[in-house]
Amino acid sequence: MFNFSIAVVPSASGFGHLRRCFALSKELVLNGFDVSLFWDLRVDLPEWAIVFLKSNRITLEKKILPLHLDAPHVFQPADKMAMRSLNFSKFDCVIADTVTWPLHLSNKSILIAQFTWDIYKDRLNLSTCDSTLPASTKIFGMKEYLWSEMRSYKNLAEIPILDYWGLSKKQYRLDNQLVFSQSGRLKYTPQNFSNLVKTDLKIVQGLENFVKEFRIKPLGVICRAGLGALSECLSLRTMPIFLPDEDFEIQFNVGQTTRMGIGFKVEDLLNLSQLELVSTVLARYDDAQWPPTMTVERFVRDRLMEEF
Repeated sequence: MFNFSIAVVPSASGFGHLRRCFALSKELVLNGFDVSLFWDLRVDLPEWAIVFLKSNRITLEKKILPLHLDAPHVFQPADKMAMRSLNFSKFDCVIADTVTWPLHLSNKSILIAQFTWDIYKDRLNLSTCDSTLPASTKIFGMKEYLWSEMRSYKNLAEIPILDYWGLSKKQYRLDNQLVFSQSGRLKYTPQNFSNLVKTDLKIVQGLENFVKEFRIKPLGVICRAGLGALSECLSLRTMPIFLPDEDFEIQFNVGQTTRMGIGFKVEDLLNLSQLELVSTVLARYDDAQWPPTMTVERFVRDRLMEEF
């Protein structure tokens, strides 16, 4: 396997996609694969991301990518030029997160997604898109958050919630504090919730960093309901508290999560005393239908390795 090379292409729409691809790429490297991560050179890459790539022997490929095929934008002529300039022939396989354009540039391709941006655009009538994927593309999607259109693909494999950071492997003591999950796309700050939490909110960038430092799991995580934050909360079995967001995907995620008896909208907790807040959140723990999880190590070993 040491001569098997993989190109990983995350969506650049938010750092949640990037973080998930980091965890996946790290595990692929540990299993002997040569991994290159593709990123658009016009989009800033934070310093922590560069450090992670170097420390885990993941090659960074900065290119001009077709960004208007990434996230709900209208197709631009420049995207065709960007695609023509890209060459994935040196890679044995391309793994894409949500974006579909890389799948058309490789003979062997894997998509990890709950939806595609083509489907997103169609739902919102932003444009009429061709959501056809190469017949050989293998698709993996977390069952609880799959959009219905994804089930029309014959090569779809439904999987449990992916635990990208191994949060489900250990038991942590539950602590009665809330934390604030920082996202590059959030328009809120911890100061917006001073009437919800009387003490200073800890800001976390990844629950794996929080549990590593404090060896506890928080009572709840105030977060945007992106798939990254949700997969972390569900893997750790800590209660997500959702920030207001009008994005269609985020609203879908909130609906899917609350149907399992998990999570709160932040506005539903604002007028509670601290004692009432803790008791309300704890009561929901008992009724929650926590979904099964799969660590990224097991996903690579039991599912991806079968594709190579």
